[in-house]
Amino acid sequence: MNRLQLDWNLVLRTERKAFVDDYLTKITFTPTEDELSTMANYILWGKETGAEKDGNSRIKNEGLYIETRSKDWTDERAVSLEGLLETPGFSENDFARPTYKKTKPTFSREEARNLASPEILSALEELWRQIDSTELVLSFYELSHEKRKTPIRQELLTRFSDADLTTFRNRAAALTPYKYLKLKHQLVELRTQQYTYQDSYKQTIFSRPSNNAIFYKPDEPIEFEADIPVLPLSIRYNSPFYKKLFNEERFPEPQDFSEEELEKLSSILWTPAPSTLDAFDFSNPKHLYEFYKLYPTFIEKIEEEELDNTSTLVQFMNTARVYENLAQLEPLHKDLLDWKIQKKSNAEIQQLIKEKYNHLYQTNYISTLYCKTLDNIAEAAAFHRTVCEALFFPENFKKCKDCGRSLLLTSRDWVKRQRSRDGFSPRCKHCEKLKRNNKGGK
Repeated sequence: MNRLQLDWNLVLRTERKAFVDDYLTKITFTPTEDELSTMANYILWGKETGAEKDGNSRIKNEGLYIETRSKDWTDERAVSLEGLLETPGFSENDFARPTYKKTKPTFSREEARNLASPEILSALEELWRQIDSTELVLSFYELSHEKRKTPIRQELLTRFSDADLTTFRNRAAALTPYKYLKLKHQLVELRTQQYTYQDSYKQTIFSRPSNNAIFYKPDEPIEFEADIPVLPLSIRYNSPFYKKLFNEERFPEPQDFSEEELEKLSSILWTPAPSTLDAFDFSNPKHLYEFYKLYPTFIEKIEEEELDNTSTLVQFMNTARVYENLAQLEPLHKDLLDWKIQKKSNAEIQQLIKEKYNHLYQTNYISTLYCKTLDNIAEAAAFHRTVCEALFFPENFKKCKDCGRSLLLTSRDWVKRQRSRDGFSPRCKHCEKLKRNNKGGK
C-alpha cells in the first residue's frame, strides 16, 4: 500500500511544490527512491496556469515526458530523413522489404458461360447448382441459430423454386453442429473445383516461384589458418583427455572425467580467447558452409604433405567429423553432405537421390536440405558446449533406465512426464522410441 499522502486536489505546479516542501518536513520515515520519484512526478505533472490543457500536447510543448502507469503513447517519430538518421539506435537494417498482398483469384460465371465449351458448361451448371443449394442450407442454419445477421442474397433465392427453398430449410433444421461444419468444408471443396474447369477455357498466368532456400554466403570469405581460435570449445587434440571430451559416439558424461580433468576443462571453458573476430565457429552454419566448400582442398593438402595426427589441420578435420557423428544425421543428409563435398551440382544430386532413395526433390530444395544438414551439425556443436559446461554438476544429468547413458536433463533427449519426480520419463527419447516400435518390449 502507498504510504505517501499527496494532495491530488492541487492542480498548479507551484502549489504542489509548496505542499511537498512542507510535507517532507512532517513525515516520520525516510522516502525510498521510488517514493521520491513519485513526488517529483507529482510536481512536474502540475499545470503552470489554471487554463492549461492536460495530455500529450502539454508534454510535447514543454519538451519532457514522464512515463505513466498506463504507458501513454507519445508521437516521437522523426519528421525528416535527417532527423531519422540522427535518432539514437537507428539502423538501415530495421527496414523490412515491402510485402505485397496477393490478389485473391475470383471465378466469373458470366465469363465461363461465354468462353467454356458446351460440355464444360454443362458440368459447371451442375456444380453451380450444388454450390448454391449448399450455401442456402448453411445460410438457413446460420439464421435460425443467430450465427448470421445479414439477409440471404435475393439473387441466390431466385435461382430456386419455393419447393426447393422449403426442402433446404428442412435440411438446415436437421443439421447438427458437426454436420454444419462438415457441410462448410464441402462448400469450400465445391468452389475449388470451379478453377479446375476454368483451366480448360482460360489461360492462367503463373508467376515464377521465388527460390526461398537459405544460402549461407558471408560478406567476406573465411580463411582457415593455424592460429585462429576455434569455437564453441576447441579442437580434438590427439590426447586421452580430448578424445574423451570429443567422443565420436556420444556426448561426454560426468563419470568420464576425474577431478584433475575437470579442472583442466574449466580452464578451457572460462579462459577467454585472445580474439574472436577471426575465429572459426562450428556452431555457425555460415562457417560450416565455407568449411565444406574448402574440404577437398584440406584433404589434398593433408595427402600431399603427408600430415599425421599431430597436425593441427588433421585435428581440426577430426573435430568436424566428431560433430557430424554427434548430429546423428539421417542417411540422406549424410550422402548429401558427401556429394556437396565432391562438388556435385544440385541436378546431379537430384538424380542420385532419385536412384538411391526413390524420391524426387526439386533442384532448389536440394539447397534447403543442405542448409538443414549444416544446421543440425551446428546445433550439435552448440549443444556439445552446453553439455561440457554442465559436467561440473552431475545432478543436472539423468541415467536412462534402458541404455544406461547419462544425458543432460533437457527436453532435447528426454520425454516430459508430469507424474515423474523430475518431470521427465525414466527412458531417454531414443529408448522411448524403441519401446513404442517394439510395442512395449525393450
